[in-house]
Amino acid sequence: MLRPYLLASLALVSGYQVAVLPRACPPALRTSSPVAGLFDALKGKGGSDRREADSEAQLRAMEEMRELRRDPVEYEVMKNRRRNYGTASQAAKSGNIPAGWGSAVDEASGARYFFDEETKQTSWEPPAEMLEQMVAILEDIQRKEMQEVVDSVAGSQ
Repeated sequence: MLRPYLLASLALVSGYQVAVLPRACPPALRTSSPVAGLFDALKGKGGSDRREADSEAQLRAMEEMRELRRDPVEYEVMKNRRRNYGTASQAAKSGNIPAGWGSAVDEASGARYFFDEETKQTSWEPPAEMLEQMVAILEDIQRKEMQEVVDSVAGSQ
């Protein structure tokens, strides 16, 4: 918004009459801007600690990734983790589950449910603990297979 003195000078120069409206609150009485705190991080108020922590976390993640890439077996296992969860979930839904877990098909709905054989706790979805066990089994198999490939390549050189 144009300041009143600018409006007045504009009116004088252009010959037009401009109505100057009074402000609802004089500038001296305003305690903070309507967007106070919005740009504090840019000014270094309060946001610098969070930015520094975020930067350190990113650096640690990059270092971990670099270490993983140095070990081709672990890197491949890590890359396949999401796919392994999908594979484990599909296997569980078809009834292929690890020891210690049970599954059955509900006669009324035809849907498969899962249960922990020890606690007898049931679930319509494959329990996270069971999926983690299945993924660990898949990862162990993949580690063994990848290590054999790495060893055969290293042995042929």
